Amino acid sequence: MVTLSLQCAIVGEAGDSFEVEIDDAKKVSALKEAIKTMKLYQFPANELKLFLAKTADGKWLLEESEAAQKLAGGESVSEVLKMIAENKMLPSWKIEDTLDKFKMTGELAPSFNQVHVLVVAPVETESRPTKRQKLSLQTAHYLPKNHWSDAEKRSRLQVQDGDQLISMAASCVKGTGVKTDRSSLVLFRRKELIDEWKTINHNSIISYSTLWIWG
Repeated sequence: MVTLSLQCAIVGEAGDSFEVEIDDAKKVSALKEAIKTMKLYQFPANELKLFLAKTADGKWLLEESEAAQKLAGGESVSEVLKMIAENKMLPSWKIEDTLDKFKMTGELAPSFNQVHVLVVAPVETESRPTKRQKLSLQTAHYLPKNHWSDAEKRSRLQVQDGDQLISMAASCVKGTGVKTDRSSLVLFRRKELIDEWKTINHNSIISYSTLWIWG
């Protein structure tokens, strides 16, 4: 039995990765419980989905990489989505067996400056805490990067969780019928809609959706 130090990152939520120490002989379900306790989640631990942060070249995701930096900012790039599609950690398996299955042992055993586990948490809103949004990954698959035409291109919104005022480039509303003579617009989010915004954003990341929302 070996005590592992696993660096975990939440998918779809801005924030630094965090460390969980756990014996490799324990099950993945025990790792879920440890993450739930550390993050003070109020939902059952079995609603967490865990994935090894193993890259396409067979190595761990480096925390200084562009993909990991975007992950810390709440953004999930195609590299991260591919890991979610291919590297699911089964709850009944021992952690050591999971690492062996994915050939992440020996020289590739978890070490420093790496992200080891991607965590997908269900969305639980304050306004409707009993209606948990369960995310289904059963049909998840890796999709190549979309290539937009010039007419379809829009600037990506960068929104912090609690922000009520959101700046939007005027190019975002081109072709929608919204008129402006300024270079940018400011949107106001009512507090009661922020939870719904989070839910839609989180689920669109996990289901590989491309959304246009206006209203």
